[in-house]
Amino acid sequence: ITLTISAINGCMDTGALNFDAVATVDDGTCEYPCETGLTLVMNDLYGDGWNGNELIINDVSYTLDGINDDGEAATVCVDVDPAACIAFGWTTGSWITETSWSLLDSSASLVAEGGAGSVPDAIGDCAYGCTDEAYAEYDANADVDDGSCATLLCTGDIVTLNLIDSYGDGWNGGVITVNGTDYTIDAGDAASFELCVDLAGSTDV
Repeated sequence: ITLTISAINGCMDTGALNFDAVATVDDGTCEYPCETGLTLVMNDLYGDGWNGNELIINDVSYTLDGINDDGEAATVCVDVDPAACIAFGWTTGSWITETSWSLLDSSASLVAEGGAGSVPDAIGDCAYGCTDEAYAEYDANADVDDGSCATLLCTGDIVTLNLIDSYGDGWNGGVITVNGTDYTIDAGDAASFELCVDLAGSTDV
């Protein structure tokens, strides 16, 4: 009887993020938490990238695109102060249920996580207020919008743009552009926006 044992390549450092308990040969692929800021680990269940889905952290987008990564997983450093305000958002693409992510500190402790488009509320020392400069209530010191924007600053006509999605899963990356600004439904079956336009002139759609 001939018994052949094949080497299993992988990361053998138990302190690494991608430690492989069955590996017999360390192949140099170990990944470690970022020394500063936070570490974002993104995964895709099918391995074909996030298909237009994006995680937003403090207005910066992160995704798996299959170009800058292998489409299945990626670990990147997030340049934020862990003690300051960290706000999350999500841009919806296709096959959202395949996506998952986790955010770690420098000791690899979990800070936040999500999957299938879920994001937590803002964490850390956050200032809340109106973050849209187009409104009279705009607060330049606000980190997170609290829904207090009420008075649209407009020298023309204020109209309401109502968007509908019959399937109820957002527009999956689709947008409508009005006067150079894109509008979409990130998730759900409807969204409404106030627009300032000149009804006496022309409006580009």
